[in-house]
Amino acid sequence: MWTGFRAARGDVLMILDADLTVMPEELPMFASALTSGRGDFVNGSRLVYPMQEDAMKFSNMIGNKFLDWCFRFC
Repeated sequence: MWTGFRAARGDVLMILDADLTVMPEELPMFASALTSGRGDFVNGSRLVYPMQEDAMKFSNMIGNKFLDWCFRFC
């Protein structure tokens, strides 16, 4: 990932997690949010997508929800 960051050129940098929580086809929505001025930083959240019941431990779910809340209000 860091190699990609160093090699990146241009105004926008986008990354995808290997688990494809966000599908590559959804990247244009993130780009649109940036280019329309709706945000300087746009971050997807796995908490808005359907998830299998055992996909995440309870402690990880709580941590993810807390971080999601923090990013929304920072």
